[in-house]
Amino acid sequence: MTLKLQKNIFMKDNKLKKILNTFLNFKINFTLPLKKEIIVYDRISCYLLDNFPQKKINYIVLSTRKEIFNIFALLMMIVKFKISREEYFKSFIYLFRPKIIISASEYDITFYKLKKFFPNIKFFMVQNGARFKNDSSNLQKKKLLNTKLEIDYFFVFSKYYANELKKFIKCNFIVIGSFKCNNVPINKFIIDKRSVIFISTIRKQTKVNNKIIKANSSDKFSNNYWVEKYIVPILFEFCENNNYKFRISIKTLKNLLMKL
Repeated sequence: MTLKLQKNIFMKDNKLKKILNTFLNFKINFTLPLKKEIIVYDRISCYLLDNFPQKKINYIVLSTRKEIFNIFALLMMIVKFKISREEYFKSFIYLFRPKIIISASEYDITFYKLKKFFPNIKFFMVQNGARFKNDSSNLQKKKLLNTKLEIDYFFVFSKYYANELKKFIKCNFIVIGSFKCNNVPINKFIIDKRSVIFISTIRKQTKVNNKIIKANSSDKFSNNYWVEKYIVPILFEFCENNNYKFRISIKTLKNLLMKL
């Protein structure tokens, strides 16, 4: 047996094992394919609906991380003899026929490829994290391959992200800041026209792929507070020189502020 043949057999065997592991570990959902107003793309995006009365919203979650599959969408995909992640999503959307699809998973490229198949459905993306340079490689590759990426609206942190993302994605960009932070109330008594509030990104720890990562650790996903180290001294000096009050809002604890 040649080395090339052995390699091909190994690769096919490895691929088969991955497929079998996927099918053995996922959960099956038997939700009937009835029309929904909204599809929430990716379970992490569910927080977008937190402030709405859940019983009044006709929505369903499209799980995108192989944690759960809808049996009817699976069967539809298999009947079409097109087995892929994208085809499953298309089958799911076709069966539940929503008016709107929303997501906060901004670096899932598949989301931007679905619009062309469903021109009458509105696709909304909400920026979830302050990052770009380290996560734009997939967007760069799709641009080089002339892949059409398109949605209806993209709600972003700032004009910077709008200007960067419009190089790759065709859509209407709306600057709203952080959706999460906008939903955290700030006590009125600490607000006045001569004050500056900095919303900190500091967390004692974070969770990535079910792994707890301590802040300031050597892990590449650790938050080493580079934003605070750079921005806070600049803001503090500005406030000192212009007679402003400078305050820091702790992101993870509502209404807790430190006065400097």
